[in-house]
Amino acid sequence: MSRRPVSTSTPGKPRRSSEKRVHNLLSTQSHRPSALARLIQRSTNRDAWSAQLGALLPNEMGAECQVANVRDHVLSVHINNAAWATRFRLLIPDLVPMLNQLADFAAVTEIRIKVEPFGQPSVSSPAMRDGVHMDRPNPPHRKVLTDFAGTLQYDQLREAILRLASHAELPTTTQDSGTLNRPGGAGKPECPDS
Repeated sequence: MSRRPVSTSTPGKPRRSSEKRVHNLLSTQSHRPSALARLIQRSTNRDAWSAQLGALLPNEMGAECQVANVRDHVLSVHINNAAWATRFRLLIPDLVPMLNQLADFAAVTEIRIKVEPFGQPSVSSPAMRDGVHMDRPNPPHRKVLTDFAGTLQYDQLREAILRLASHAELPTTTQDSGTLNRPGGAGKPECPDS
């Protein structure tokens, strides 16, 4: 039978040595902060940078942007979707001088944008490399795209949508009969020419 060591600390109070270790892990005041302390500081900086950037942007846009990094005169910004990224790009010429007035962004001469929805791992993240994928919305089915193409007035755009439709998936059920379609059965259905 093994004996458990007897604790010399009073109940409810941690031991002195473990208290020192936790303090050392979280301390940013020591000569070389721990990895955990550096990570917490980095996260705090990113939140502060994002708040500063958001204050310079239109209200609705500020919530769609997060500062990813500030390094070597480059500000990297993650933006929720391509539409917001396009709007953000239009603001860059006026935004850089305003950012340079803030101490944290005084040296910034370039802004790089990456469209990356918040809360989803990037393709280069370890989770994606290991085959763990988040659920993504299904792409539009062929019928939706061909119906949309039929409403378009511009020939080039209509042709591009029809080419896209030729690569789209068939729906698994039809609304009329509820029967299963079998993709890859008797060949690809032709896209109508509108």
